[in-house]
Formats: sequence, structure tokens, C-alpha cells
Amino acid sequence: QCAPVPCPVLCDGVMHALALDSLPGILSTHTKPLPGVARHILDAAHTPISLADSVDRRTAIGIGAVTAGAAAAPASAADGNTLTLSVALSDSDVKSVVIELKPEWAPIGVERFKSLVREGFYDDARFFRVVPGFICQFGLAGDPALNAKYRNARIADDPVKELNSRGTLVFATSGPNTRTSQMFINYKDNLFLDKQGFAPIGEVVQGFDVAQAVYSGYGEAPSQPRIQKEGNAYLKEAFPKLSYIKAASLS
Repeated sequence: QCAPVPCPVLCDGVMHALALDSLPGILSTHTKPLPGVARHILDAAHTPISLADSVDRRTAIGIGAVTAGAAAAPASAADGNTLTLSVALSDSDVKSVVIELKPEWAPIGVERFKSLVREGFYDDARFFRVVPGFICQFGLAGDPALNAKYRNARIADDPVKELNSRGTLVFATSGPNTRTSQMFINYKDNLFLDKQGFAPIGEVVQGFDVAQAVYSGYGEAPSQPRIQKEGNAYLKEAFPKLSYIKAASLS
């Protein structure tokens, strides 16, 4: 739990304050971050949902109507747990980040993430939120149709079994059971996130320096709602220097 003081959270690209001592769980409408207070990592706003204990696994991981075909694919290299991101730090500078996914840490999250990788969701996706010394965030597709497909395809939470330590890969969220497609890499030990329910699904094993080098000059300026609706057409025009994932693959 956060301390009983206003705690800023990011929702739809706007910083809000959460007054836990007065209205737990309710977002107020502050539009700027409060100085000196830890940040939470949240994706575009959704209303939190609860899932019945009796739901089957396909329902729990949110792929009943979305990725059933991918789930039924035969075993191949694409079913491996080694993720390689070919990261374009600029159009002429492409380097690799290798991440080992850990189903034993977060099986629901890993299954969803791998399904998205197989679908090509992250190919050409920008690192649209980069906060040096904190995190880099990605996971809104360049294609608005893909964003629309997954915007409300939420999955159930995994229990937090691993620390939010430096180099871990984690789903962003807007509350309990709201993970969809957005991810972040921890730039340092952000252990305060453990009690907030952020469950790491893997860790960077090669190229962490590349992840740290993605362009950070725009900070948190890109609008998540506009990325959702306009995709890379918006980002290329308004934020042309953003680093991006040329391709994501599993082996």
C-alpha cells in the first residue's frame, strides 16, 4: 500500500493524485506530478474488473475471443521463452535486447505476452514513455486496429512472486485485473511496486544498456489516447526521435 499521502499515478498520459487517506482507490484530477513522491506505472485508463474464481484458464488469460488461433499453434521456436527485441535507437542504430521470460513467475502474463509477440503486436512499436532512472514503457501498437483489438482484452493478475528489480519486464496496469499489452522495463530496483501488484514476467539478460539508451527526450509527453487512436502516424509526426522495436521474436 502507498503511504497515506497523495500519490501520483499515470492514467491516459495524465498525472493524477490518489488520496489514500480519504478516498482509497479513487483517482482525482491533478494534471501534474507531485514532486518528491514515488510514481506508479499505469497504462490507459480502464475501469477495474473482478473475475469469478470459477473462470477457466482461457477466460482468465483473456484470449477466448482474441488469440485462440495463436494459442492453438503447434510447438515451434515461437513457443520458446527467450525474447529478442531488435531496438532502433535511431533509424541507423539498431541493437538487440534479450529477455528471458519466466512462466514460473507469472504464467498468465507470459502467455499473453508471447501471444502478442507471435501476432507481431510489438513490431514497430515506440518506447513512448521513458523516465530516466525509473522505467521505459512500450506496448501500444503502431497500428490503431491492433490497439482497438486489445484495448479491453484484459487478463487476470498473477500473484507477485518476484521483485521489481533492475532489468525486470513487467505489465503496466490501471488497477487489478486490467493488464492488456503495455509493458515496462525497470531501470532500477523499484521495489515499492511489489506491493502494488506489479508482477514481473521476465528479466533482461543481454542489452540492458540498449534499453537504457532509448530516446528519453520527450519524457511522458506522448498522449496515450492519441497513440491508441492514431498509432505511429501520430508519433512519427509529433515525436519523430522516439526509439522503437523493429521486430520482436521468440526462440
